[in-house]
Amino acid sequence: MNIGSWDWGGLAPFFTGLIALFIYLQWRSQKCSEIMSNEAKKILILLEEYRDTLSHLDSNMMNPSENDNTAKLEELKLVTRRLCRSTISFGGLASNERTVVTQIKDIAAKYYNKAKELDKKSFVEIRENPNSPILLSEFNNKIKKPEAIVINYFKYQCFRLLLKRLVRTITTNSEK
Repeated sequence: MNIGSWDWGGLAPFFTGLIALFIYLQWRSQKCSEIMSNEAKKILILLEEYRDTLSHLDSNMMNPSENDNTAKLEELKLVTRRLCRSTISFGGLASNERTVVTQIKDIAAKYYNKAKELDKKSFVEIRENPNSPILLSEFNNKIKKPEAIVINYFKYQCFRLLLKRLVRTITTNSEK
């Protein structure tokens, strides 16, 4: 059997298919990490919104005046729901991070419930009880570790995009 006598043109579609499959798998991997990065970004933005709302609630409850916090509690409830939805989406993509997703959802729900309980108490009851939670600082301590994991997913994608741009710039400059 002589290699020179083979019909190499017949193998071209096979190699073209392999190349197309390789490109597709690379694109799919990149797209998945891009989507996970976007979901991580949403979670981080919602965590900041949650902190901001919780901070306002915390400071309102520590004031001796009788403020009605139902609007802020409702806002915190909405942010909690959006945060839970985003974490569920993120958990669907990053299946190995389901415990982080559960932790974030549980922590957000826990501090919403604590805020509701504190709102029912008077200023004097909150101040006199040494075990009264300081919502924002406790929340920040609990969410630190899960948030760090989400930040890693966000940073990973940014690093990959930076590398792509660098390679593109180098190849463009070398062609000129």
